[in-house]
Amino acid sequence: MTIQIKPMYEMKLVAEIKDKLWSMPETSTYRSVQFYLEKWRKVYDSFGNANFDIYTKDGNIDLYATLHYIGDGELLLKIAIDLGIETPDFIPLIPEFRNVLKTSYKQAGETFEKAFKQVKSDPSASIIMAHSALESILKEIAKVLKIDKANTMTIKNLTKEVMKKFKDNPEFPNELKNISNNFENINQTIEDLRSKKTEAHGRTSDDIVVTTPLYAEFIVNSVATVGTFLINYYEQMMQTESENASDDDLPF
Repeated sequence: MTIQIKPMYEMKLVAEIKDKLWSMPETSTYRSVQFYLEKWRKVYDSFGNANFDIYTKDGNIDLYATLHYIGDGELLLKIAIDLGIETPDFIPLIPEFRNVLKTSYKQAGETFEKAFKQVKSDPSASIIMAHSALESILKEIAKVLKIDKANTMTIKNLTKEVMKKFKDNPEFPNELKNISNNFENINQTIEDLRSKKTEAHGRTSDDIVVTTPLYAEFIVNSVATVGTFLINYYEQMMQTESENASDDDLPF
């Protein structure tokens, strides 16, 4: 599965990234902006082949050309997200989710990468990995929230216990509570699909195994949607609790 964006939107995104980089103190020089983009490069072999090239002009980086020839819409979206550029014309859920996982949930991130990369080549394995990534996220959150016996719970019960903590917030909207109630069933269904329709367990010749990439893509997108909400709301909740605790320490 790949992230594709329209050429005109890509042109707009390149221009916004270029302007943002030149306007930020951290990347306002040729040297610093090249160092920043080098951090996004992945060199594949000893010959220096990479996911994109750094173009130069008069001995300095040609930022506009470099960005245009990246040719990877998803990478441009990741850079835009990292720079805080709004992308109202494109909802970069998968790139944002992958970035968050790599930063704070590395184990889940590695597993989700496998799910993402195998959507078309091995849908069954993709679903297995997507389920594991979601389970890892829930267990990480449950550990910090001190939920008892989280490691032995089904994914449905794990989701239920985590959402209980979220719903304790008096500002949690009732409408969102109704939506989040379905997270338990969604996550359980993903687990059922993984257990009954993939190669996760021993199969007989009569068993049905998912071989359609479209189904795997749907599951990967579903995990990204649910996972993004769980992580973002959890981190927002923890930040609020930390700020409230700091206020309690004030002597006035």
